[in-house]
Amino acid sequence: MNLLNKQIKYTTSFQKQLLIGSINGVFLVFILVFLKPFDSDTFNIEYKTLVLSVYGLIFLLNYLLHTTLEKRWYRKHNNSWSILNEAISLSIFFLTIGTFAYLYNELVINEKTYVIKYHIGYFKYVISVFIPMFFPVLIFLRTKFGKLSNPEDLTQISIHGSNKKEKLTIQKQQLLFVKASENYVEIYFTEDNQVKSEVYRNTLSSIAKQVPFLLKSHRSYLVNKERIKEVIGNSQKASILLSDIDLEIPVSKSYYKKIKASLSV
Repeated sequence: MNLLNKQIKYTTSFQKQLLIGSINGVFLVFILVFLKPFDSDTFNIEYKTLVLSVYGLIFLLNYLLHTTLEKRWYRKHNNSWSILNEAISLSIFFLTIGTFAYLYNELVINEKTYVIKYHIGYFKYVISVFIPMFFPVLIFLRTKFGKLSNPEDLTQISIHGSNKKEKLTIQKQQLLFVKASENYVEIYFTEDNQVKSEVYRNTLSSIAKQVPFLLKSHRSYLVNKERIKEVIGNSQKASILLSDIDLEIPVSKSYYKKIKASLSV
C-alpha cells in the first residue's frame, strides 16, 4: 500500500496537457491509418482517412476534459498526486474514451443503434488491445512534463482577519506576499496559475505572528521567501521580483541585508 501512495509528478499546465493529448491523438490516428488493426484495411468508406482521424480528435477532446476535472481532484488532495491517483484517473479516462469511441463507431460510422452488449464487447475486444499501447505512453509523457510537489509546499496554512468570516486557507507555496494599508492587509496568492488577492481587516504584525515564515522587506510588506525570484538594486533602492507575478516588492534599507542574507542560506 505504501508503494501505491508514493508521490509522483503531475502537471497542472493546460499547454502541456494539450501537448500530451495531441501526441497520443496523432499516435492513435497513425495506428488506425497505417497499421490497420482489426482488418480495417477492408473498411471501405469515402474519406476514410478523415473518418479515422476523428478518433484522434475524440481522444484529444476527452483527454482535455478529463484532465480539467482531474486537476480539481489534484487540488482537493492538497496538490499531491500518488501512483494510486494516477492508476484510478487513467482507468476512468480509458472508460470514457472507450465509450465515446464506441458511440462514434456504432452511431456515426456504422449508423446502428446503441446496444449495451456490443458496447461491452467493444471494450473487451477493441479497447483492451489499445490500453497496453497507450497506458505506458501516457505515463511517460505525464511524468516527463510533470512536477513533483515539495512536501514542504503541501503545508496548509490559514490566515485570519479581525472579522470572524475572514479566513483564507491555502498551501504555503501559494502565498506570495502581504501588503498593509492603514487598518487592512491585502493577501496575494496563486490559485489555478492565476494571481489573486483577499483584503482583510487586520495589521501586518498580526499576520506576521500567524505566518511566521514570511520575511519583512518593508514596513508595509511581508514576503514568502520561497516565491522570491531575485533581489535587484542596492541597499539604497532595492526591489524583490517574485515568480508568477509581474510586480516589484520594495525593500527598505533597514531590511536589505536581512533579506539578502536569508536568500543565501
